[in-house]
Amino acid sequence: MTSAIHDINNVFRDLCLKMDVPAGRLEQEFAALNNELMNRRCIAKGKVLPIFIKPYFVTLKQVERFQSVVDTVLTCQEKVINLYYTDPSFRHLFELTENEEPLVSIAHGLKRHIFFSRLDAIMTPNSFRFLEFNCDSPGGAYYTDIQTELILNFSVLRELSKQYTFLIKPYRPMVLATLLQAWQEFGGKTTPHIAVMGNPDVANVEEFRLFAEYFTQQGYPSFFTDPWSLDYDGRTLTSQGRRIDLIYRRGVLADYSRDPDRARAVVKAYRDGTVCFANPFSSKLGDNKNLLSVLTDEKTSFLFTTKEITTLRQHLPWTRMLREGTTSYGGKTIDLLPFVLTNKDNFVIKPNSEFGGKGVTIGPETSQQVWQETIEAAGREPKVVQEYVPIPTEEFPVFDSGIHFQPKKINVNFLTYAGKYGGGFCRVSDSSVINISAGGALVVLFVVDA
Repeated sequence: MTSAIHDINNVFRDLCLKMDVPAGRLEQEFAALNNELMNRRCIAKGKVLPIFIKPYFVTLKQVERFQSVVDTVLTCQEKVINLYYTDPSFRHLFELTENEEPLVSIAHGLKRHIFFSRLDAIMTPNSFRFLEFNCDSPGGAYYTDIQTELILNFSVLRELSKQYTFLIKPYRPMVLATLLQAWQEFGGKTTPHIAVMGNPDVANVEEFRLFAEYFTQQGYPSFFTDPWSLDYDGRTLTSQGRRIDLIYRRGVLADYSRDPDRARAVVKAYRDGTVCFANPFSSKLGDNKNLLSVLTDEKTSFLFTTKEITTLRQHLPWTRMLREGTTSYGGKTIDLLPFVLTNKDNFVIKPNSEFGGKGVTIGPETSQQVWQETIEAAGREPKVVQEYVPIPTEEFPVFDSGIHFQPKKINVNFLTYAGKYGGGFCRVSDSSVINISAGGALVVLFVVDA
C-alpha cells in the first residue's frame, strides 16, 4: 500500500468516527443507501447486493501499471486463442468438452475473440497476480455504476471529496461502445436490435434486464431473453416476433453446449452469420482456469515477445492441469500428483471450467484427508492446481450497534473492453473464496488523483 493510499484510508476512517454523531447516524444513512440499492434493482436473488461504504482507493500510478499489464495479458490471450485455429496440434491444451468444440469452431467475422472480460487478481506487497480470467460471460459493470453513484452521495464520501479528487468513469457507456464496435466489425450498417441473452435463473439476472433498458434509452431497441425460446427462419432470428441483430451474451457457453437442441435456433443463426455475438463463442478459449498454464507453457512461448513473457511470468501464478504425469516446478521436474499431495499448503485446486467460486479447495485451509479426496476426484472432473497466492486484507466499516472497522479479505477484478483495460471493482469476504455468490460483497474502486 502506498503512503498516499495509507493516508486516505486513515482520513476516511477518522471521518467515519467523527461523523457518526449522534451515534448510529451513519448506520441509518447506510440503511437508506441499501433501500435505494433495492429501488435501483441492484440485487441478486431478490436481495440487495452486499456493499461497503468504503471504496478501494488506488492512485493514478497504480492504474497506469494495471493498464499496462492488463493490456499485455489481453494481447497474449488473443495470440494463444488464434493458435487454436491456426495449428490443430495445440488444441488439446484448451481442454474443451466434446460439445464445446463445434461451437468455438464457428467463424464469427470479428477481429478479436474477447470483447468483454474480467481478470481477477490478488494484490501482493509490490505488485499483483491474476488468479483466473472470466472471458465467457463477465458481469458486474452495471451494478458497479449504481453503487458508485450512491456511494459518492454518502455523507462521508461527500466530505472526503473536499480533500481529494476522484477520477470516476461509468461503465455502461463503455459496454455499449464495445458492443457497437463488434457490430461494426461484423459489417453492421443499420441501428442494431440488441438482445441481452442469458439464463433467467442466475442470481444476477436483474443486471441483464437493466442493460437492456439502458441500451433502449440510448436509442438501440433492446430486450432480455434466454437463448432457448427463439425462432429462426433462415434469415432473421427473433424472440416473440422481435428481431435480433446483435447479442450481448451474458450466459456461459454451457447454456448453448449442454443441451444443443435447446439452443438450436440461435446457434444456427450464429453459424449462418445472421447475428453478431459479443462475446463470440470463441471467447471460451480464454476462460478456462488452465489458460494460465497455456500462457506460460514453453511450447507456446514462441508466440510472445520477451517483454510479454516477462509480464506473464511476473503476474501469473504457476498453474497446471491436475493429472498424472511429470512437469516442472521451481526449476525442477516433479511427479505432479504425489508432489501436490505432500505439499498442500503451497497450492489451491479448482474445477477447470466452473465459476462463482464453486469447488475451490484451498490447501492451507484444508485437512490432508480432504486434500487427498480432492486430488482423487480430479480423475472424474477436470481440475487445475495453482500456486497459492496469500490473500491480503483491508479494514472496512461494518455497522453493528455503531460503526466498527474489521479486516476483510479482498481481490481486485479488472474489467476490460475490446482488448483494453477499462477499470474494475473489488470483492471482499471473510472467506478465502471471495465471490458474491459465496457470500462476499462488492466494493467500488476509486482512482485518487494524487
